Amino acid sequence: EAPKSKRLRALFSGWSPGPGEQHEGGNGERLADSGDGRQRVMAYSSGTNADLDQTLDDDASEEFTDIDGTQYSVPSYRPTEPLPVRTVAIRCRPDVLCGSVMDALTTSVERLGGEITKRQGGHLRAVLPGRKLRIWLPGEWERENSRIREDFSEASKDGSDEFQAKTEYELVQHDDAIGHEDGASVSSGISTLFLGSKSRRKGPKFASLPPYVVDAQLLTKKVGKECQRQILVRIYRIHDIRRVSLDVEGEVLDAATPMEVEQHSVGTHAECERSVNALREAAALVQRIKAVGATGFSIEPPQSILTDDATISSVSSSMSYLKSISDAVYSPITYLTSSSPAANVSSRRPLTVIELMSSELLRKAISSPSVGTTSRSALRAAKQKSYGIYPALSREDSPLVKASWVFLKDCIGELDSRCLSYTSLGIQPLFQYPALPTLDAHFINQIKALCRESMIVSLIKAASDLEVYAREFEVSTGNLDQILRPTYESYKLAPPRLPTPVPLTAYPLDYHETSPPWGPHVKEALESASASSNEEGGVQSQLSSFEQSAKVISSVVAGFQRQNDMEQGARLGRKNLQVMDRLAKMQSHKRDSIARIRDSYGENYLATSAADDFHSLRNKSKNIGSLTDRIHASPNEVPLLICNVLVGNAAGTCYVTHSHLLFNTQLVPILGGNRVNLFSIMDVDVTIHAPSKSLLSPLPASISLTTAVFGNKSTTREEVYNFIPSIGARRFAKFVEVLRDVATEDPDALKFSDRGGLLYMDNAEAT
Repeated sequence: EAPKSKRLRALFSGWSPGPGEQHEGGNGERLADSGDGRQRVMAYSSGTNADLDQTLDDDASEEFTDIDGTQYSVPSYRPTEPLPVRTVAIRCRPDVLCGSVMDALTTSVERLGGEITKRQGGHLRAVLPGRKLRIWLPGEWERENSRIREDFSEASKDGSDEFQAKTEYELVQHDDAIGHEDGASVSSGISTLFLGSKSRRKGPKFASLPPYVVDAQLLTKKVGKECQRQILVRIYRIHDIRRVSLDVEGEVLDAATPMEVEQHSVGTHAECERSVNALREAAALVQRIKAVGATGFSIEPPQSILTDDATISSVSSSMSYLKSISDAVYSPITYLTSSSPAANVSSRRPLTVIELMSSELLRKAISSPSVGTTSRSALRAAKQKSYGIYPALSREDSPLVKASWVFLKDCIGELDSRCLSYTSLGIQPLFQYPALPTLDAHFINQIKALCRESMIVSLIKAASDLEVYAREFEVSTGNLDQILRPTYESYKLAPPRLPTPVPLTAYPLDYHETSPPWGPHVKEALESASASSNEEGGVQSQLSSFEQSAKVISSVVAGFQRQNDMEQGARLGRKNLQVMDRLAKMQSHKRDSIARIRDSYGENYLATSAADDFHSLRNKSKNIGSLTDRIHASPNEVPLLICNVLVGNAAGTCYVTHSHLLFNTQLVPILGGNRVNLFSIMDVDVTIHAPSKSLLSPLPASISLTTAVFGNKSTTREEVYNFIPSIGARRFAKFVEVLRDVATEDPDALKFSDRGGLLYMDNAEAT
């Protein structure tokens, strides 16, 4: 399927935006705090990039005015990122320069007549022209070859130097391509077997391949404990890039001039056909798997091909997998040349399992929409029908898939000739001239970025738990301020101000980078690998170049991970210090907010009057003079909260001080009379009951006060009071919990420095 940039960005490190994709600074990047400033992290996109599955707002429009002053309204258009018709990853050696790899790609582009529009670091973009490839008909190659040899013989007798040189060049070109003659003749001459000699066109036949845009990047992919260096090559339709080329500056995106007709490339067209056929079969298989889901499917042999005694098991046992590659050349002729199902059954050979699967998949394959479909509704409907976007199954995109093989083949060949591909480690040892004596700095930098992104993700996950706990505590402090605000206004007191937050960078970070630019552990791993490669007969020399490469890369990755673990621990410790500081400040603010009202007795007239009223009601309570009341009683208790409550069917008022809960309820609403109940905050527990689900009496959540009852062998809790507060059961319970915490804490346990940071917590010094 055609991959999107969001998926590729999550797989590769060192990613640069392709044509029409989001650039740095857009919504697709993540900014992480690195201590010394803001650092860009391009992996793990936030998911806000333009996507083909997103829907546009049909009502959104843009107005414009023409030269005559007439206003128009046109639907707004937001271009989406173009999808590639082909994506290929080519693995490279880790000990070659980035510039050497890009030089090989540049050579391939220039050899094919392309025009480079961008080359920066490990990123190259080019426009390759269209081309015409000659299709050789059956028998035409032999006739052309014999004609050239006859002309060469006559030229040798006549002694014409110019004509002799020309025929020698043609003969050499033909002899070089003679190995591809069978495949080209078979693939191009299938139609001529049925059309007959009357319908055969005179003169050579050519296949036109369209132009396309190539975007290649040298990236790093994490595979287990190893990182692989790969060239990510993406092929685009040139008109799709031109559609979004308004955001691309300084690039020429017009199609280049087509090259001359290639008449002597005998096997090129056949190889392009085999390439697109292989992708078509793979796409059909993926499409079929998505279509059937978990049910699976079976492939039955056609009755017109196999005899009654033939079975798939007998065929698969008689035909090997390697031989099926050559059999695939003849299988289309077997299908197409038969005039009737029963004709020539005895002369035909049975099909292999590979051929049966290929024919079955291609027979049931559904045509895919083009990657350049601009209508979102049509694209969505087509994707649901074809279960995805498969350029090889699209009539519009398959010619570009075929044309791209010309560049890919030349690119792979150029990398192999320069010993830059990963397979060249089998003939050119690792860290040996002309390669580098160590890993390329471009590759190491991408490994560092990849490991750092993993560290940042882990750090954010761990720090998020601390941040959630701190914010919940801050929300609790905000609720306390909202509850106490009416009390401060009624007493005409000034509430304390909330603490000013201190940024994370203001706290010390106990981490310092050493041995730049890679760090001490990575430096040690590189030096060890370089020294082992120079030793003859050592442990390193006993390994193959492929094993040495995997071992060195794994040691570098492990070095970066150890350094990142140390940095993550230091940053997480700094975050923990900030969270503890915030918690201490919020708790101190809660204590000051309660103490300012509590200590206003005798200094504020309104608070003193409210306290006297509370004490007059307290003297009427049933449990006045009890042990709990005597312990926690105070002659100057100022009410912190006064709210209405519903106790059973009677309404009343609740007074909350820093140590008591007092309920004053009416016995008879009309005749008068009241009942006063007093409870110590330290003696009761608050339990919240869910709201009533009855339709006849829908009541909100209620609160029950329970106290411990000590028995002979066990202790149970007994409900002593039940009520519904007007401010809400949850807010009331949180408020009582804060009062209990403030009453039990040690005021000397929290001390702060001059700048407002936490200095001591639980009598332990925090640096």
